[in-house]
Amino acid sequence: MELRTSDGIRISGWLRRRDGSAPVCLIACHGYRGSSLQSLPWFQLAERLGCSCLAFDFRAHDHSGGGFTTCGAKEILDLAAAVDYVSSEPRRLGRIVVCGLSMGASTGIRLAAQDPRIKAVIAESPYLTLEHATHAWCRATAGPFGPLLSEAMCRAAKARWNVEPAEVSPMRAAAALVDTPLLVLAAGRDKLAPPESVRKIAEAAPLGQLVVLKRAMHAACWATDGATVATVAEAFIRRVTTPMQVAPKPDI
Repeated sequence: MELRTSDGIRISGWLRRRDGSAPVCLIACHGYRGSSLQSLPWFQLAERLGCSCLAFDFRAHDHSGGGFTTCGAKEILDLAAAVDYVSSEPRRLGRIVVCGLSMGASTGIRLAAQDPRIKAVIAESPYLTLEHATHAWCRATAGPFGPLLSEAMCRAAKARWNVEPAEVSPMRAAAALVDTPLLVLAAGRDKLAPPESVRKIAEAAPLGQLVVLKRAMHAACWATDGATVATVAEAFIRRVTTPMQVAPKPDI
């Protein structure tokens, strides 16, 4: 299937539809330099739950159009196109739950703060701000030259995309999720989105819940401990299908 964003980018995606009155439609969002193939565990969970699931490639990733990625800044338009599609389907696909990884997680939190059609978010390893993520990536890849590289990249983002990386803030968006449950998955060995940073996002959300996978590295919670992720995510999604609010749960 193909979607079209409000700024004209062609987005490639695929939908596993459950006909009838499915309670939920999962929209799965991959990470930076990833693809919709990273969303396979969410399709498997949707099958078990009897839900529909839609996954797509962000702009400039895999089969989608677009000349360059903005690392989450304008990708919010890609996710909005997916939400528009699910909401406009004549056959009811269910309440929308966004399930995102890293850049996709950060994008899901930001759009949920603006779009009440998103009823809940599951976010694995989101970044505090795009500026924070840029600093962390540059430290990991450029060592002592990281700060110089990060400064140059943030300046380039502002000049090329008209985006201030510090303003691309899932942390701020999480605080605005007054009626939207948020499940945050943190990887205990994550150097790019460390647990202490990810915890701040969960704590900022009024209906936030944090689960720490102690042995996992960045973007590897499913691969490291898929059974725990599936159990926690399934329980969270089942609660979202009821009109009751989701109370914050103790950390694991």
